Amino acid sequence: MDFGLFVVMMFFGFMATEGTVEYILGTLFDKVESLGKYKWALMYVSLALGIFLAFHYELDVPFLLLDMKASPVGVIGTGIIMGRGANFVNEVWQKYLS
Repeated sequence: MDFGLFVVMMFFGFMATEGTVEYILGTLFDKVESLGKYKWALMYVSLALGIFLAFHYELDVPFLLLDMKASPVGVIGTGIIMGRGANFVNEVWQKYLS
C-alpha cells in the first residue's frame, strides 16, 4: 500500500470510528435516559471499532512508516491510534476546516 492511500485509509478510519461511536451510539446514550450512566463505555467501543477497522483494512503504521515487518501488534497499535485519535481528528476538522 502506498503512503497516500494509507493516509486516506487512516483518515477514513478516524472518521468512521468517530461517526459511528459519537453520532450513532452517543446520540442514543443521550436520548435514552437509562443508558446515560453507561456513556463511559463509548471510549471502549471506539477502541474496539478502531482495532476492527485496522484489521479489516490491514493498516499497520510501523510496517509502513518504519519499514518494519508487518505484524498483528502493529495492526492493534494502529487500531488503538484510530480509536483514540478519532475524537482528536474530529475536533481539529470541526475547528479548522469547517
